[in-house]
Amino acid sequence: GETAHVRSIQALRDFRTAVVRFQDECNQALSALVVEIQQMLQWMQLDRPNYWKRQVREGHQLVAEAQAALTKCRIRRTGDFRPTCFDEQRVLDSARLRLQISQEMIEVVRRWNIKAQHEVDEFRARTAQLTRCLQSDIPRMVALLDRIVQSLEKYATVSESIVATGEAEADEQLGSTSTNPDTGDL
Repeated sequence: GETAHVRSIQALRDFRTAVVRFQDECNQALSALVVEIQQMLQWMQLDRPNYWKRQVREGHQLVAEAQAALTKCRIRRTGDFRPTCFDEQRVLDSARLRLQISQEMIEVVRRWNIKAQHEVDEFRARTAQLTRCLQSDIPRMVALLDRIVQSLEKYATVSESIVATGEAEADEQLGSTSTNPDTGDL
């Protein structure tokens, strides 16, 4: 038969320990990633849409206030003097731009939510094999290593006892045949 050429049972024990440590570290890393992903999705799906909806509401309010201020400025006359209302027009233009950006951001956030969800699904698909390995393959490997170590320890114990028995028998035979009682020769 084939021989394994095992030089150190302790090396197998150390390897088993390293495999278990690897499993724990991978599980911790995957758990941390899942938490980060959930936080990111919650931020993108709840926080950002609500934020931009509030910004749109505030934008409408600012546009209305700026429009009212511009109208009030245009109505205001002092004799023949008509104010240019340049500042009021600039505030209105700024408020309209802010409202437009807020409305566009609602759509941007919606598109990014779809893309982020797709990427999360891809991540889960890619890590499914690793998760399966961590949950089933590695425990089977650890159990196999345990059985191998136990078998080798039994084998080493039996081999040591056979060697010890063989040495004792050899010593016994040497002791009885070391001198020939008839001749005194070896």
